[in-house]
Amino acid sequence: MRLTLIERLLKNLKQEIPPYMRREYLTRDVAYEKLKAITGQDFGLESDQWEAWVQTQETAGVVFRISRKD
Repeated sequence: MRLTLIERLLKNLKQEIPPYMRREYLTRDVAYEKLKAITGQDFGLESDQWEAWVQTQETAGVVFRISRKD
């Protein structure tokens, strides 16, 4: 199963992706900054709060879309 970007960022925030998985791995700080940039929210490094917020957004039907700035 392939992870969504938000799922991957949350896993990195919780340090569940090891550094040897270079394509998926990010430091906690980088994952946190990306979550803030994508969502406009700031729950610090508290993964439980991030997960709860993401769950409420998904329940409400919010879809996170990322557009590239070319």
